[in-house]
Amino acid sequence: MTRAMLIYNPTSGQIWNAFQPEQAKAYLERHGWQVDIAPTQAAGDGRNLARHAVKAGYDVVIAAGGDGTLNEVTQSLAHSPVALGLLPAGTTNVLAREFGIPLNIEEALAYLPVARTRTIDLGKLNGQYFLLMAGVGYDAELLEGVNKDMKKIAGKTSVFTSGVVNLFNHKPFILKVHFTNAAGKRFKLKRSLFQVFVSNAATYATDFRIAEGAKMDDGLLELHLFKSKRLRDTFASLMALLLRRHKEWADFEHYQVRKVDIYARRRAPIQVDGDPVAHTPAHIEVVPAALKVLVP
Repeated sequence: MTRAMLIYNPTSGQIWNAFQPEQAKAYLERHGWQVDIAPTQAAGDGRNLARHAVKAGYDVVIAAGGDGTLNEVTQSLAHSPVALGLLPAGTTNVLAREFGIPLNIEEALAYLPVARTRTIDLGKLNGQYFLLMAGVGYDAELLEGVNKDMKKIAGKTSVFTSGVVNLFNHKPFILKVHFTNAAGKRFKLKRSLFQVFVSNAATYATDFRIAEGAKMDDGLLELHLFKSKRLRDTFASLMALLLRRHKEWADFEHYQVRKVDIYARRRAPIQVDGDPVAHTPAHIEVVPAALKVLVP
């Protein structure tokens, strides 16, 4: 019998589409699982509940929420024998999209009893693990500007609105980027940048695939530097990203890396897995084979 802790965030997603934990529990128990429900009530609860699940010997922790909830749970599951299962109950659900997990909760539940276990890499930024990506610059600025109450009502539309507002206020960052590439060679760059992405996964913000070559089990991260000296450069890069034509239109550099250090003359905001978390400087590295995940 699979013993699982279902950790869910009651505030994830939109208010008109709330996750029903008892329904998920009943479904899984019909398929022979033992499920204990554990709601989060404050920031950090996901990490603490997952830590308890590891100590108590659970087989699986199921995280129902957005990518922020998954990120919290991952902090305690990394390097443990407990596998992460996921139910997409957030706004963007990027990791579910990356693994091809249905975004409908009822359909997503069906994958868990027949899932296989996959071991993936994690990124680590200033001591904190991340599943998907770290972003430095524009995307972290716009996430800082998202109204949380509006996000619960309007979802992705609130993020887009913040993006438009921030486009006209954004100023490029002068960044020093030091990195070690896949072959172990060190590089030092200085650039005027609109955006830096350090990606563990190919998918970004719904179904955009910025780091198309990213693999979550290759021991590497993908580094993308989007250059900008003036508003029109920033606008061109943003349009290229929205139209999925950044390889053709945007002025950017791409490297496969093992670790990256980013320093800024003017402190730059950082987002991790879709949540603003800090400001530069940033030390980022890959942590190979760090997490077990249930996938279709």
